[in-house]
Amino acid sequence: GADLDLRDATVEAPETEITVWSLMGGSTIVVPEGVEVDAGGFAFMGGNDVRLEGPPPPPGAPRLRIRCWSLMGGSDVTTVPRRRRAHGGHGPPG
Repeated sequence: GADLDLRDATVEAPETEITVWSLMGGSTIVVPEGVEVDAGGFAFMGGNDVRLEGPPPPPGAPRLRIRCWSLMGGSDVTTVPRRRRAHGGHGPPG
């Protein structure tokens, strides 16, 4: 299996294509919020799953075209909200 976390990536091109091959294993691709995702591909004896949460991307947002090809395995394309930075002290930031 493989994990690809793109949350800290800077996507500058209007469109970026990523191809993922999974053979007897799985892959997880975490995409940043605010980008358009076009996911597709094929799975045999496994499955590919797309779970995107959060607000829709703004008009003109960069597009990630993700193609997942899986044989006896699968791939997950998902968003995970960024972690909020903890503030020091005892109370809300001022």
